[in-house]
Amino acid sequence: MQSLRVQWNGPIDLFLSGHKGLAATRGVLASDPSVIRCAVIARDKGLVDDPADEIAEALQSAGIPTQDNIPLNTGRAAALAVGWKRLIHADYESVFVIHDSLLPHLRGWNPLVTALADGDASIGATLFLADGGIDTGPIISQASIPIELPTRYSEALDLVGECISNLVVKLLARLPSGGVVANPQNELAATYSLWRDEDDYLIDWSSDADRIQRHIFAVGYPYRGAKAFLAGESVRILDAEVWSTDVSVVNRQPGKIFAIERGYPLVVCGKGLILLTEVVDARGTSLLPITRVRQRFSSRI
Repeated sequence: MQSLRVQWNGPIDLFLSGHKGLAATRGVLASDPSVIRCAVIARDKGLVDDPADEIAEALQSAGIPTQDNIPLNTGRAAALAVGWKRLIHADYESVFVIHDSLLPHLRGWNPLVTALADGDASIGATLFLADGGIDTGPIISQASIPIELPTRYSEALDLVGECISNLVVKLLARLPSGGVVANPQNELAATYSLWRDEDDYLIDWSSDADRIQRHIFAVGYPYRGAKAFLAGESVRILDAEVWSTDVSVVNRQPGKIFAIERGYPLVVCGKGLILLTEVVDARGTSLLPITRVRQRFSSRI
């Protein structure tokens, strides 16, 4: 596949969802919003505070109409999708997508969560031209930011949000003038991230303490937080610290509380110990301080 030049000076429809969609909205408002014909906004039920209403209000204040459904008659228009998790069954001239990973790394679903949990040294966003595959289209532009680990999802989302906003500004500025060039992805370097559901919030206590902390940070706010069971009840682990030293436990059983430190449970991991500094029940009520050692956190009831 060779490089492809795309130039477009007609209307553009937006497909936006979640905090990444909100970041794209900021980019639109920092550009010429008159090129936007309408915005389709989808709610993200997996977020604690879905910004769908904030997106709609911001766009409407700039004179951009919003709606919940894909236009039945697209006419001659292009589309830009950011944070969008559905197929766009419509006959657009071109569909531009901004994906929150450095493609071809982490195509697919929840790439930012996966990058943080796996300990990637850099995060970012990619603007590409959709081709019908799973994030396989030719790349127009990328923005990358190095991070220190562990990084909380909310902090990483702010950084990636800046990347997304900048990519939107550049796209809307270049499309009607000289256009943009899309280059094919390197298939040999492609990796994928699978979709996530409620089970993916569960902590694998057999992992090492560093990875468990990265997981806790990666699925924290605005997601619901890492999940475990304590005394048969579902709990959320919202914050944790890797203990500075490990201990040699002959009958090591990950998930068991080793000691109580200042009311915080110090838990045995597959390797290392982790201090759980924020634990809440299903209603969000703190379960700290914990005073009884003879308990275990588990991944199943």
